[in-house]
Amino acid sequence: MSFDGSGREPTVNLDVAEAGQMDEPRFLEHLARVGALVKGDHLQQAELEALRALQLRPTDMRGLKLLGLVRFKRGRYAEAREVYEALARATPDDLGIRMSLGLIALKMDWADEAVAELEMASRSPSAPAKVWTYLGYAYARLGKNARAAEAFRRVGQDALA
Repeated sequence: MSFDGSGREPTVNLDVAEAGQMDEPRFLEHLARVGALVKGDHLQQAELEALRALQLRPTDMRGLKLLGLVRFKRGRYAEAREVYEALARATPDDLGIRMSLGLIALKMDWADEAVAELEMASRSPSAPAKVWTYLGYAYARLGKNARAAEAFRRVGQDALA
């Protein structure tokens, strides 16, 4: 499992101030291009730019998050999941990563896993409404209609309840 074509899975580096400081401008240029390409819906090119960034900084969380996002948007859920799982090992309490893993599990029709990830994300007082919406959908897929309705109502989506 490799994110950059090297054949090995990177460990995530939480310290972005690593040794390759002279590559920082090039790295940031690649990240900026990824953002612009995603906005323009040029997802194949965005993925290539994310991989170029990760060649400079293979363990950078920003680069890995962008790679996961692009792969998700391209419908390559299993590959996106690999990226987000590596990120989750490094930052297990990251709400956004847990929400992404939950949404990927929903897309892959793994409702039990989606519930587990989204329940973790929902424990945060700062959990956005969409965490509760996705959690409601995951409960509904499992036939837990009362819990689904509760999740939907929590964010004012009574019509879904």
